[in-house]
Amino acid sequence: MCHGLDPYSSGCASNAAAVRTAAINNGNGTGRVELWYSYNCNANWAVTRSYSGSRSLWSGVWGRDYGRISGQYENLSGYNWIYTNMINGSWVTCAGGDNSGGMGPEVDTACV
Repeated sequence: MCHGLDPYSSGCASNAAAVRTAAINNGNGTGRVELWYSYNCNANWAVTRSYSGSRSLWSGVWGRDYGRISGQYENLSGYNWIYTNMINGSWVTCAGGDNSGGMGPEVDTACV
């Protein structure tokens, strides 16, 4: 199972696609939140990108695991994009992010 693994070092990103995206456009700058899905690994992860403004980024992916919410989160400063580790792609999954280091406002993609 790929839950908790890095999507890039594990090779899961090689057969993956962004299945949902949402724009970030606030007082901290512009960017995008992406929900990725790996077909080979049946796993999701989130990517947050900053195009302008703040480089203090937060990214999260979460899903319902038999009624319990499980997720992976990342909070970094000084980068123009960050990503989370993967979670099980069989769950209902959502991604969120912002460009203020998790201090809001958060932008969410549509859940799949």
